Amino acid sequence: MKKEISSITTGKEILEIGRENELSYKYGTDENNGGMRSESQNLLGKTDIENYKWRYDILAAEMYFIMGNFKFRLGDLSDAEKEYSAALKFNTSFSEAYHNRGNIKSTLLDYKGAIEDYTTAIAFDSKNADSHINRGNANYRLKRYKDALEDYKNAACITPYNPLIFFNAGIVELALEDYREASMDFTLTIAYKFKLPISLNNRGAAKVLSGQKESGMKDFRKAARLGDAMAKKNLLNNSIPKTE
Repeated sequence: MKKEISSITTGKEILEIGRENELSYKYGTDENNGGMRSESQNLLGKTDIENYKWRYDILAAEMYFIMGNFKFRLGDLSDAEKEYSAALKFNTSFSEAYHNRGNIKSTLLDYKGAIEDYTTAIAFDSKNADSHINRGNANYRLKRYKDALEDYKNAACITPYNPLIFFNAGIVELALEDYREASMDFTLTIAYKFKLPISLNNRGAAKVLSGQKESGMKDFRKAARLGDAMAKKNLLNNSIPKTE
C-alpha cells in the first residue's frame, strides 16, 4: 500500500516513503490490483517508474544539498562536504553542489580538489561567474597565475561590473610583475570604492615598482589617511613596497 506524506514527516522519512512507494509500484504490490500487478501492467508502467525515480532522485539531491548548506553555516565543513557528495550521487549534474563542495575544499586548502569541482560546476553551468572566480582563486593559490587570469577574464564576461574580479586580477598581476596591468585593475576597483584602502595601497605599490614613485606615494598617503596599516609602513619604508 502506498504511504502518504504528512505535514510533519521528516526529510529522512520522505526519502524512505518515496523509495517504498517506488518499489511497491515497480514490483507489483499495489492493493488496487489485489496486491499483484500483471506483467503487461509492469511493462506499460516502465516509463512511469523511470519518471518517478527521476523525481525522487531530484528531491533527494535537493534535500542533501539543503543539509549541506545548513551544516556549512554551522561551520561543520566535514559533514557539509559529505552532504554535498550525497546530493551528487542522486543528481550528477547538480552544478550548485559541485560549486559548494569546491568552496569547502578550497577552505580546507585542497585547491586541486576545489578546481576539479569548480570545473565540473562550470561544465554544467558556464554562466555562474562565482565558479569562475573561485576557480581563479584556487589557481592563484597553486601559483597557476595565467590560468587564474583566464578564469577572471571569463567571469568578467558574465558580470563585467563586479569589482572583485578586477581586484583579484590585480593581485595575480602583481605576482606576475605585470605592474601596468595591476595598476589599471586596481584603478577600476578604486572607482567602485571596493576595498578602497587596500586597493589604493596595492596600486601605489604597482606604481612604485613600475618606476612611478611619486604617484605611488600619493596612493600610499591616501590609503594611510583611510587607516591602512600597510600603506603607513610603505610611507616609512624606502625598500620594496608591500601589498595586501
